[in-house]
Amino acid sequence: GPVMRGKFDTPITFSRAEVGVIRELLNTPDKPILCPKCKSSLTVKKVDGEHFAGQFHVNCQVCNRGGFISMQPRGGSVATN
Repeated sequence: GPVMRGKFDTPITFSRAEVGVIRELLNTPDKPILCPKCKSSLTVKKVDGEHFAGQFHVNCQVCNRGGFISMQPRGGSVATN
């Protein structure tokens, strides 16, 4: 039978493509931030701390997905101290 998921189970992380969709939504003012999977509203929390500048934790309480979204593009163009 189907596996019943408890409310406090570990969330499934968003795929890279889904993270890209959420990042676009976060970058677009006045657009609702919806789960790419089930289209429910995502809970978005800004992560505090200098090591987490520009990071958000997003999660969907309906389909139990979550993850960290970095607003800085990862890659060679960002200088690291």
